[in-house]
Amino acid sequence: RFHQKVSGGAHFTMTQPIFDAQLWVDFLELYEQRHGEFPAPVLIGVLPLQSHKHASFLHNEVPGITLSEDALDRMRKAGANGREEGVKMAQELLLQLKELRYVQGVYLMPSFGRYETACQVLEVLTPEERGLVAG
Repeated sequence: RFHQKVSGGAHFTMTQPIFDAQLWVDFLELYEQRHGEFPAPVLIGVLPLQSHKHASFLHNEVPGITLSEDALDRMRKAGANGREEGVKMAQELLLQLKELRYVQGVYLMPSFGRYETACQVLEVLTPEERGLVAG
């Protein structure tokens, strides 16, 4: 389906939220094996998790969104500190993504109108890098 969009003339692509940079790498390698070099810029969705309940809902109820057992476990162990752990996980992901090819940027998806969460996630970037992030 992704290939249909880019081969159909999409000038850029946006992913659903991802929670594991390795999943993007695996997808990209599989895409290149099947179709050759990736033809369009990519914006990766980054959604800071709020709680274990939030993580479980996304994983079990939203088609196309997958969280690793490690991510679910981290959120479970965070308990009442789920929002802080979610920010930390999103920051870790952001730092990993900025090193990968075919990632031209990210877009942040703060849940429940918590825009301050997006600002917290961006704190791991330099001021120059923050200017490159749409949010």
